[in-house]
Amino acid sequence: MNINSPMHQVNAPLNDFIEIPSYSWVVNNKEIKLFLRVESYFTVYENNNLIKRVDLTNDEARRIRATSQIYIHTLNNHENFDFCAVLFKKKFKQLKVSILYSRFGPLWQLYDRNTRETRWQRFSATFVSDACHRKTWDMFEKYKNEVQEDIRALKYFEDDFLIKDIVLFEKVETPQPLPFDIDLESLAKGEEKKAYDLKKARAWEKASTETRIDHVQKYSDGFIPLPLRVNNIQSYPDEIISDEDPGYLFVFGGTQKRARFEENESRFAIYNTIVRHNSIISDSRSQVLGYRQKSLIPSAIPALEIISMLFSSFFSSLVPQKNLIVSEKIKPIVETFFPFYIIIEPKTLPCTLDENVRVSKLRWAISLICDDTNASSGQHALVFIQGINDGSLSLMINHKPINIGERFTIISHLKSENEIEIKPIEESKLRFIERTQIWLLTSRKIKKMLSAMEKERDEKNTPFSILGSDSAFSGGGHNCFTWAHSYFKEVGIDLGRAVFGFFFTQTKSYTQNPEYYLLHPEYPKI
Repeated sequence: MNINSPMHQVNAPLNDFIEIPSYSWVVNNKEIKLFLRVESYFTVYENNNLIKRVDLTNDEARRIRATSQIYIHTLNNHENFDFCAVLFKKKFKQLKVSILYSRFGPLWQLYDRNTRETRWQRFSATFVSDACHRKTWDMFEKYKNEVQEDIRALKYFEDDFLIKDIVLFEKVETPQPLPFDIDLESLAKGEEKKAYDLKKARAWEKASTETRIDHVQKYSDGFIPLPLRVNNIQSYPDEIISDEDPGYLFVFGGTQKRARFEENESRFAIYNTIVRHNSIISDSRSQVLGYRQKSLIPSAIPALEIISMLFSSFFSSLVPQKNLIVSEKIKPIVETFFPFYIIIEPKTLPCTLDENVRVSKLRWAISLICDDTNASSGQHALVFIQGINDGSLSLMINHKPINIGERFTIISHLKSENEIEIKPIEESKLRFIERTQIWLLTSRKIKKMLSAMEKERDEKNTPFSILGSDSAFSGGGHNCFTWAHSYFKEVGIDLGRAVFGFFFTQTKSYTQNPEYYLLHPEYPKI
């Protein structure tokens, strides 16, 4: 898109009034001139012929003064021209990509300097890369919904995310049979079934630990526990006892939630196949609806780019090309990927325990470390937490705040009876001799765990026993390890039970020295 500043007409007759446009654009061979001085209107020329004039109200003119981009789209079979403000922009060699604020919500605008062609796409066609965990995908999907509702959520997009690729769909002029056909709808149903089975298993596990099931009802796929009031604890509100499917009530909490779950899993299966399962060689990407996918951003690694250019035909012969079969049922979802989609990743920083592990604002690292200076046994257990500050925590080190976007480290541990310490520390002062593996969890889950720790610290009601709570002789008192382990279990991490846990629990029964992890590196998804 070319934007021109107002230009004065030279050699014009002195007595003739020629109105100078306030702004003018050339977009896909159309010239749009915006007039805001005498009257408020804009004109559209194609091949030097006037094809449209649109008069503007005062309110429309006032809003347009703050914008700098044009969005051309078809609505009700008519070509429409919207003036949009720019929220974000970035250049990639011959490409310029922007996020515009339109009446339909945020839009991607892609301008190719070589072809001078401009394309637009809804912000919903933004997806995380295959380096990201499924939880990151879920959180970014929620983020997209928030952005659609409140554009202010895009304020920190540039600070929080990196654009990794822009993938354009190109029409295949002479389609050739491909080695593999993949039915996207069948794949989506298969993924739904796996996710449903997993969710049902977790629902049973939760029910078995939280409530005593006094009654079951025979159902087509097994026994379904009904919501009952047990010991003044109610698993589900009374009002959900209705004519709804009892299986859906148990697993999802209702039929509507089941429908949303199915739609979400279908979207993920389609996205996972179209976007994530692709090679770095663009010609080997899956073909869909008669289009092939073309990567517009070269590899960030020059060697890979050179290999791609020199041996693309060779690599393409090794990587099976796939044609994705799209049924009419899921075609509307697939079409939302066109004409291009954006692949992003959260901005990350390496974890100080292991640079192969990357932390972000969305997912933080947690590990259990063993220090030999704070316990008579020489193996004191501490909970290690590290992430990028998202602004939800107020953190200070040496009276200096840890700013949004900076990496932070928190340690928490049980020092003695009723004495729990939770504090941010300088990375240079972190000391340990052994550790467990590193897990990446959502920042929300870790913040919930920290809140529970703070509550226990303030209540000062933590019994202590050097033997640990697993011991039959501890009277239920924690040592440093079993206290930390209890919180790991709360976030879904169970390190198991030590061989001699019946008598006493030691931290080193669960940790390894740093050299072990050099030989067994970890590469968790971000």
